[in-house]
Amino acid sequence: MVRRPGSSSFGLSIASDFDDTRSYRVKLFEIEERESQFGKGQFLFWKMNIYRADGTAFEDTKTEEAFELWASTSDSTFSNPTTGMKAKARAYLEAFMGRDMTDDEVDKLIDDGFEESLVGKTAVGSFEITANEAGDKLTVVKLRPDKAPMRQSEAVAAAAPPAARPARGPRRIDDDGKPPF
Repeated sequence: MVRRPGSSSFGLSIASDFDDTRSYRVKLFEIEERESQFGKGQFLFWKMNIYRADGTAFEDTKTEEAFELWASTSDSTFSNPTTGMKAKARAYLEAFMGRDMTDDEVDKLIDDGFEESLVGKTAVGSFEITANEAGDKLTVVKLRPDKAPMRQSEAVAAAAPPAARPARGPRRIDDDGKPPF
C-alpha cells in the first residue's frame, strides 16, 4: 500500500530547543565520498553532530541519539586567492582545520588521509531550516573556524543550570568514545 503523506519519516527531528537563528559548534564524525547520481564526478557527505553551549549534543527526537546533520559538497578543493572564491569543500575543510590553508597544505592533508585528518575536529556553524514537500530540512549556511572566544562564552553558558535532558543523555562534544579514565 502507498504511504500517506503524513507518515513521512523525512521530517526534521532535532530537539525543540534548537534555534536556527543561532550559531552552534559542530563536530565532524565522518566524511563519505560518493559518485554523483548525475554522472558528474564525486561528491562528499560531511556528517556532523551539533552541540549546545553546555557541550551536549542536540538529540534526534526519533532515536534519542545525537542528531546527525549531513551536508554535501563537491569533492573540489579549488581556491582562487585573487578573487577569494573557494569551493564549498575547501571552505569546510578550512573551517574544521581552523584556518586558511595553502594548496600545498591541502595536498598534504589529502596525501596524509583527508577524512582521518578532519574527523573529530570542530567548527562553528550557521544553519537554516527550509521546507519542501517532504517536510522541514536543516541545512548548513556556513561553517567557520572554532576559535577560543566562542568556547569561552560557551563555558559561561555551561555554568548555568542544565535544562532537563532525556534519561539516556546525549553525547558530549568532548566525548571521544573512550572511557574517562
